[in-house]
Amino acid sequence: MGWKDKSWGALYMAVVVCPAANLGLMFLGSIAAVIFKRFNPDAELGSMLGSVLGLPPLGALATAVVIFMMPLQGC
Repeated sequence: MGWKDKSWGALYMAVVVCPAANLGLMFLGSIAAVIFKRFNPDAELGSMLGSVLGLPPLGALATAVVIFMMPLQGC
């Protein structure tokens, strides 16, 4: 959504919305990983938490890089 905008709304997406959404996903994913571990004792909690805590910040960083590479329009 923000990558099509090329305006100050895209900057707002990169700086505020995307990191906040990814923080929420990290929180919910951590809870889900612990619950999943309780129901499936053979699952590796470390790898699940590594994915849950590592991938959302990478997504926010990728979004910010793409948006900051675009010229902003002051409309």
